[in-house]
Amino acid sequence: RAVSRRSSGTTTVPLQNAYVEYLVEVSVGTPPQKIQSQLDTGSSDLWFPTASQCPDTTTCPYGYFTPSKSSTFAEVAPNEFNITYGDGSGAIGDYFNDTLTIAGTTVKDFTMAVAREVTGEPVIGSVMGVSYPALDASNKGVTYPNYPQALVNSGFINTVAYSLWLDDLAANTGSILFAGVDKAKFCGALEVVDVQPYQGGIYAFYVTLNSISYTTGSGTSTIASTASLALLDSGTSLTAVPQDVLQTIVSQFPTAQYDSQYSVYVVPCSAGQQAGHFTFTFGNKAIRVDLSEYVLQENEQGSCRLGFQASPDDTYILGDTFLRSAYVVYDLVNNQIGLASSSFNGGESDVVAFPSYGAHIPQLTGSCSSTTTTST
Repeated sequence: RAVSRRSSGTTTVPLQNAYVEYLVEVSVGTPPQKIQSQLDTGSSDLWFPTASQCPDTTTCPYGYFTPSKSSTFAEVAPNEFNITYGDGSGAIGDYFNDTLTIAGTTVKDFTMAVAREVTGEPVIGSVMGVSYPALDASNKGVTYPNYPQALVNSGFINTVAYSLWLDDLAANTGSILFAGVDKAKFCGALEVVDVQPYQGGIYAFYVTLNSISYTTGSGTSTIASTASLALLDSGTSLTAVPQDVLQTIVSQFPTAQYDSQYSVYVVPCSAGQQAGHFTFTFGNKAIRVDLSEYVLQENEQGSCRLGFQASPDDTYILGDTFLRSAYVVYDLVNNQIGLASSSFNGGESDVVAFPSYGAHIPQLTGSCSSTTTTST
């Protein structure tokens, strides 16, 4: 059950690890309709499928929204919701206002969308976007306060910022902490880097990735050494890299085979027990990701996926296989990102709140012990 923990203008939302995505339990409407929604730092809208999209629970395992069953439902922009994601999937529908409750915090008259048409996905689920409002998917170019901004507007938090802690691959849960930083969830000092412009503006969480290396008992190999833009995207399951970088990574695994059906490389699951780690460098911060975090169980026959894939446009997308090993603070007011190595399993929360609107990411050092760190 979702439990809200508050500390001086912060709110924590639990995340359920669904292996390829992280889910938030939301309640929408009056009486509340409970739906599991995928947390996505790569988009900005909260939307739900409708019953017409969901003939059975196999199609929509995480629930759907029925507007006619909510007495507080108010349609505000019919036919204006139109979103397309990086993998080509998308949804079309209507914007509406209604009551939204997440982890015990209720926002009234919150703007969301209900989809009448969903494309490109065999399994249909709700998405909760928490990126810049400039990414709102109105086909008229209109922006509105999405969830982080609505928490500020409603007086629950002080500024538009949050910290994401996914914990490790084996963990059942993680959390997103709005307007605060939890010292118990990371190791070492937070490195603050600027969000970088992309295609003419700052509207998504692109940062400069300086290098990637791979280390085993026999030494360290350079995977990539040219500074490039990388998107921090919790809505992407794997780590997407340019094709030439992917081939360099795959060359480290002689038994890897390409699965054309799913566009991934398959390796023996025993690879996950090998000593080895990747190191991603951002400015002065190196984030270590153990090989075990990049070897994902595929089936019961001992086959596993490698947690990298080719990006569609030769950019970097740092999805969940990377983000599990990082503690990431997103500051949407000052356009900055705080990065540190995750403290797996964490400890009792030690939350420092952003004291006011526009306050910068605090200069903090995590309280983890060396036995729980992924830092180098």
